Amino acid sequence: MMNNNRTFALLLTLCLAATLYGQTGLERMAVYDVFGGRVTETRILSETYVTNDELAKYHLSVFRSVQCCTTAKGLAQVERLLAQDAHGATEKEVQRDNRNIRFALFRYAQKGANNHYIIYQRRSQTDFLCVYLEGTATIQQLKKTFSK
Repeated sequence: MMNNNRTFALLLTLCLAATLYGQTGLERMAVYDVFGGRVTETRILSETYVTNDELAKYHLSVFRSVQCCTTAKGLAQVERLLAQDAHGATEKEVQRDNRNIRFALFRYAQKGANNHYIIYQRRSQTDFLCVYLEGTATIQQLKKTFSK
């Protein structure tokens, strides 16, 4: 009986490790819920996902964005998700309009040669854009390429 419990615990640990290892950078972030359409009272208006050679000239390997329409309740949930992700960021820039986040840029520690970025921009009281990027681009390169 004791051997079965140890075997089960070992298998469970291995499955969890394999699941975490297989996740992309975005899947490990709280804002993944935005990209997955799991934010209260929020509708994805458009979604873009690019991982081809066209991104190389921007020093990127992954570009994923969603433009959403939501309510005040949805925006509050998105801001909570951003606040969770801000804790793990190695660099961050946040601009507020009153108490609400108007713009956020988070860079996460490099894994290999890639940086991971989350960019958020509130466009109105009900619309926002959220972007996930992976690549060797620096924040300065991103700002030059995607000037706000």
